[in-house]
Amino acid sequence: MRRAVAGLPGISVEFREVLTALPMRQLPGAERLVGALQAAALVTLRTEIPAEGVPLYTDARLYCEAGVPTVIHAAEPRTLLEANGRRADERVAIEDLRLATKSVVLALSDLLKEREDRAVSDSILSDGCIHGGSVRTSAGARTRP
Repeated sequence: MRRAVAGLPGISVEFREVLTALPMRQLPGAERLVGALQAAALVTLRTEIPAEGVPLYTDARLYCEAGVPTVIHAAEPRTLLEANGRRADERVAIEDLRLATKSVVLALSDLLKEREDRAVSDSILSDGCIHGGSVRTSAGARTRP
């Protein structure tokens, strides 16, 4: 840009960084979190999700900088610009939020070794709700895992 305006009288260009953040890095211990979320995303999103450092300004990066294994699994969109981020009308599509939430539930279930509750996970995928160790489907029928 400076070259584009060089020599033009009365025009100058100034740059300043706003909300600069270093990409998060994968710490020892985070591979379990990453693996669980990637496996869950294959089920809910039907796609592979990468493990990558994204330079977003988020509080989660503070945990990472302090040495706490941290993973951000967010609903789409993937950039601040697409989300209209850090503005009054920042947004995310409800369907994207729903799918991301399902991914986190499945990942936590796997991390907590609740293999016997796989029926709960299956019910969640079909829009059921969890109630005290049993599953209530959207039709209201109650089942035990």
